Amino acid sequence: MRAALPFLVLGAFLLLFHIRARREGKTAQQWLRDRNRATFSRPGWWRLPAAWTGVVLVVFFVFATVVDGFRWLLLALCVGFGVVAVVSMALVGWWARRFL
Repeated sequence: MRAALPFLVLGAFLLLFHIRARREGKTAQQWLRDRNRATFSRPGWWRLPAAWTGVVLVVFFVFATVVDGFRWLLLALCVGFGVVAVVSMALVGWWARRFL
């Protein structure tokens, strides 16, 4: 049962998308494409996720510093994850405006 749980969750999401798409008279693929186009092609959509990423990384760094003391490697990892997150959000926005 434990091995089947991820597949059950995936099936539940697919069923949810199918039901919501049928309510609007679309296929699930078309409904998801329209929804993603509306979300990711809007200018500045990435600002809130980027801010939340920064907040989570700062809280993680402060907590880890309190528990283990200050470490430069930990600071570098937090900054690295933040940069990767912001760059990937910018690339998703560019991709959505270009291809969706």
